[in-house]
Amino acid sequence: MATPRYVYDLLDSTQDRLVEMAREGASTGTRVVARSQTAGRGRLDHRWASPRGGLYLSVLLPDPPEPTAFVSLAAAAALKGALEEGWGLRSAIRWPNDLVVPGMPARKLAGLLLERFSVRGRSVLALGVGLNVAAGPNEFPPELAPQVVSLSELVAFPPSLDELEERLVMGLEAMAAELPRPDGREHWLQEYRRGLYGRGRAATLDGVPVGRIREIGPEGELWVDGDAGPVSLRAGELRIEGTA
Repeated sequence: MATPRYVYDLLDSTQDRLVEMAREGASTGTRVVARSQTAGRGRLDHRWASPRGGLYLSVLLPDPPEPTAFVSLAAAAALKGALEEGWGLRSAIRWPNDLVVPGMPARKLAGLLLERFSVRGRSVLALGVGLNVAAGPNEFPPELAPQVVSLSELVAFPPSLDELEERLVMGLEAMAAELPRPDGREHWLQEYRRGLYGRGRAATLDGVPVGRIREIGPEGELWVDGDAGPVSLRAGELRIEGTA
């Protein structure tokens, strides 16, 4: 049976609309797509620029028992894998869940927003994806243009938005289904580690220097080598040397 799919030409936020639907009883697999957003949301209450030509998607996923922060990391690894498998795109993951294309500076391709909440006694997982697909630099705010990149700049034959949406949703749903399996957590942890961006580079967290990036820990925490030794980071806005 096909899952419900709602497509809007213009919406304030796919994530906000999906959360409303979930509170009204929407089933797992329900998704909301917008061709443009006026109030797209990213992590830490950041606004997500949403010009036409991007994929703006929110989907209700099966809710695995893993902590929300870990599911968010696994989703980033699944998104990276889907783009690599489908179009040969080599991207990297800036902790916790931004996809970037390495370079000087690295440029942001996609971001995720994961929200878990309770509706009528059941736990609901709403995942929002913002992916730059065909929008040109001039379609982003001037301050963002040097920091972002679109898929159409990176692959010879970029997919349609619908084709891209289907492949990404399949990958994300498979990730959520695999996480509870005996080896699921370790598999996605290793996939994330394989894609981690910035090893050995200096980083700041919320504007404060914290050291050089080392590795992802078993709970999804980021380990850095600080002046006084290893430090684990669990939340905040990370900036890495050589990336916007």
